[in-house]
Amino acid sequence: MNTTFKSFIIALALPLILAGCGTTPASKYYLLSAEASGFPQGSTPSLGVGPIEIPEYLNRNALVYGREGNRLHVANFER
Repeated sequence: MNTTFKSFIIALALPLILAGCGTTPASKYYLLSAEASGFPQGSTPSLGVGPIEIPEYLNRNALVYGREGNRLHVANFER
């Protein structure tokens, strides 16, 4: 191959490569809140739970949605 053809290929490929690396979708952030609930009145039995461990497939910044069956969907740009 001659050097002119190689230079042409590089000049054509370089902007395409840089354009692919230049943009990412904007992240969407969510805040989950719980409803306020009253404390039990009187002498009711209580139960303590702990320690709690998060499974590795859920231990991430992105949201994980349950799909039909046992499938999970990871929303990479939703936090």
